[in-house]
Amino acid sequence: MLSISKLLWLAFLITVLTACASNPSQSKSPKEQPKSVQEQLAEQNLQVGEEVKRIFDLRMDGWKYLDKKNMTVHGGEEQSYLVTFRYACQGLGLPTTVIVPLTSKMNQLTRNDRFQINNKMDTIDYCRVHILHELDQVE
Repeated sequence: MLSISKLLWLAFLITVLTACASNPSQSKSPKEQPKSVQEQLAEQNLQVGEEVKRIFDLRMDGWKYLDKKNMTVHGGEEQSYLVTFRYACQGLGLPTTVIVPLTSKMNQLTRNDRFQINNKMDTIDYCRVHILHELDQVE
């Protein structure tokens, strides 16, 4: 005769095996694909312009997350820029993220400068700039 603990254990195993045998692709609804950087910029009437060597008068007010490798920032004369990082920047998309530019020259951002990404999960990530582009207004 089976004891209660053995019956519970058997019920647990049957539940686990049933869950493993089910097809997860049928039970979950398909997720919407994330928008590309170009699509997100187009929604703001922006498009990627020419590559630049540096951003003068870097301002971090109003920076915008696009994906783990891209964000927008502002520079002098109300110009917006696309910053592309060398590698994915893990903490960039979190809602409590604080970004500190670590630049080689005061108020300028150039290739190979870094950003320090801080978030409330007490993690710090350093993200190196790979490419800078002006963002052009589309009318």
